[in-house]
Amino acid sequence: PYWHQVSLFLSQLTGIQLGYSHAMKGKGKRILTTSDILTMNIFGDLEDLESALGDQDQLPNKVKGMGHCSALIRLLPLNSDLLVSHDTWNSYQSMLRLVKKYSLPFKKSLRSSSTVPGHTMSFSGYPGVIYSGDDFTIASSGLTILETTIGNSNRDLWKHLKPQSVLEGIRSTVANRLATDGRSWTKWFSKHNSGTYNNQWMVVDYNKFNPGEPKLQKDLLWILEQIPGYIQLGDMTKVLEEQNYWPSYNTPYFKDVFNMSGDFNLMKQY
Repeated sequence: PYWHQVSLFLSQLTGIQLGYSHAMKGKGKRILTTSDILTMNIFGDLEDLESALGDQDQLPNKVKGMGHCSALIRLLPLNSDLLVSHDTWNSYQSMLRLVKKYSLPFKKSLRSSSTVPGHTMSFSGYPGVIYSGDDFTIASSGLTILETTIGNSNRDLWKHLKPQSVLEGIRSTVANRLATDGRSWTKWFSKHNSGTYNNQWMVVDYNKFNPGEPKLQKDLLWILEQIPGYIQLGDMTKVLEEQNYWPSYNTPYFKDVFNMSGDFNLMKQY
């Protein structure tokens, strides 16, 4: 199923390019290539590749204040409701953001007759980009998936980047389509970690939430944090139940990720 979904992602990009070329034919304007469309869809990965391959003396993005996402999962009193919110801000060029709804009844694999659980997705996104990228996605599987970027400020970790991997936007799309719960989402997403566009992911499984139920069901909230060469994940429902909320603001929750990503050293230095 995994590589079939990767193939479908790339086929969709090709389809966008072919449709765009047909629409622009004879208008005397530059035609976007498939490479152009692909570049638009890996913008988050390119940010980290710039840090990994560029000037090693530049300040980490966090020091320059380039983190720009906040998320909040809020459990209302008496467990009456569970709210999920995401806020992102960026440059003026990003004001083309729009809400998309994809209904794509893809099969799980080339020879399967079963439709993927995440066949319908609503998400915030951009023209020409086929996944959220912010990220905020609501899937027909009952999952709501969001993230804030934690980045990587430890230059030693860039050595784990390798071509034999799958970029983040593709992996998140595969997981959004194939997952049936938070645990399986993290399993699918963890495959072939590219070490780029390093985020804290939150997966809320509304199939496991019943308003007014006195105790939350396990596996309601899964958290995954990725940095180059390392992924940590877990069921954080107990934390949500104890705090009544889960905040996310471009900073790792897991101590190992916080220390390995260089955030601990930045905290001491700045």
